Amino acid sequence: MATHSPKRAPQLKGISTDSAPQEPPPRDYVEYFKSINLVLGPRLGVGGSGNVYRATQTRLRRDLAIKLFDHQRFRADPNGRKRFEHEARMLAIAQHPSIPFVISSGDMPMRGEAPIPYIIMQFIDGTSLETVVEKSRTAPQLAASYMKQVLAALSCAHSHRLVHRDVKPANILLSKDGHCYLIDFSIGVSLGVIPGLTRITGEGRHPATWRYASPEQIEGRDVDHRTDLYSAGLVLFELLAGRRISMPEVPAADMLQLPPVAKELLRKACHSDPAQRFQTAKEFLGALNRLEAPGISRSEPRDALCLNLTCATWDQFTGEYENPLVVEATTKSFCKDCRSPLVYPCAQCGAEYDNAPFCADCGHQHYTIPSCAKCGNRLTFLDANKNTILAGCSRCPSSEDDIPF
Repeated sequence: MATHSPKRAPQLKGISTDSAPQEPPPRDYVEYFKSINLVLGPRLGVGGSGNVYRATQTRLRRDLAIKLFDHQRFRADPNGRKRFEHEARMLAIAQHPSIPFVISSGDMPMRGEAPIPYIIMQFIDGTSLETVVEKSRTAPQLAASYMKQVLAALSCAHSHRLVHRDVKPANILLSKDGHCYLIDFSIGVSLGVIPGLTRITGEGRHPATWRYASPEQIEGRDVDHRTDLYSAGLVLFELLAGRRISMPEVPAADMLQLPPVAKELLRKACHSDPAQRFQTAKEFLGALNRLEAPGISRSEPRDALCLNLTCATWDQFTGEYENPLVVEATTKSFCKDCRSPLVYPCAQCGAEYDNAPFCADCGHQHYTIPSCAKCGNRLTFLDANKNTILAGCSRCPSSEDDIPF
C-alpha cells in the first residue's frame, strides 16, 4: 500500500450522545418543532453541515434525532445544501437494520433569512466506534461482529448504487445492546440514475476524512463502491490494533502484531488497486467469518474453498460460473495458486462442505454466485473481473433495445 500525503481535511462528527457538550436549542427552533408535535431537547453533536438535536415525539413517546443544515459558514453554499437534502433521499432508499431510518425532512422558516433544511431520523442511544478504538483493542470475534453489520449496511447501499465515501469509526454508532449503525451519508453519491440524486463533489475538494480515504479518493479520481471497502478495512484495523491510524494506510510495522487471518484480510481490503480488493461488501463480509469463528479446529484435514473467481469452475459451453475451487483435505490458510484466504465450511456450525452455496445443517452461506449488478444475470468468465455496477455485463440489454425478449 502506497503512502499518501494529502491535504488535511476537516473531520465530520457523527450523531452520537457523547460527541459534544449538550446545549439547549435556540428559542426559534423550539417553537417551530413544537408546532409539528416535537419537543426539542439538548444538542447532541455538531456535524459538517450543522447541529444535531435530540427531540421527543410526544404522541408516540419516542426519542428522535433532528439534523439541521444550520452551520453559519455553509448555509449559503448551494452544493452543501444539495448534499444535505440528498442525504435524506439516500437514507430513504437504503433501508437496512444497520442504517438509521429517516422519518421526515423539511425546511424550518426563519425570520428574514432563508429556511433551514432539516432531517428527522431514528435516534441511536449509544457511542461511536471512535470511542471504542480509543479505549482498547477489540477481540477479533467482536471486531468481526461489528464490521459484519457495517458491511451488511454497505452491501444494502451498494445494491442501490449508493457510495457512502466517508466510512470511519466516528460514523459508526454502537448502541447499548451491541448493534452497529452506519450514519452520515451527507457526502454519499449515487452511481446510478435516480431522480433528484446527482453526483456532487463540490469545487474539486476531496469530500471525505482523508485518514480513511482510499487512494483514488485522495487523488480526486472517480470512485465506486470499492472505496467504501478500503475505508472499512482501515476501521477493522483500528478495532484490532486499539489505536487510530495516522495516515490513510495500514502501517507495515503494525501488521506484525495482528493475527495471520487479519493480516490477509487487511492486505486485500486495503490494497491500493481497487481491482485487487474485495470486490463486494458481501465478499468482505464472508471473509470475516474466519475472524469470528476461531474455535473451529483445522488440526484435521478438511475441504476448503477458494472464492477467488480466477480459480473458479466455469461452464465450458455457456461460460457461466459453476462452483468455487474446492481444495480437498487441507489445513492450509491460503490457496497455493492465487494466495487468497481459504474458507473452511461451515464457519458457523462446523459441518462439512456438500457442494452447495448454503450449509444444509444451519443455512449459513458459504459463497455467493457472482451476478451482474445491473441486469441480475449470472456472470460468465468474460465478465469475471468487470465492475458490473458501473459497466454492466456482456449480456446486459443495450440502450437501443432494452426489451429482454
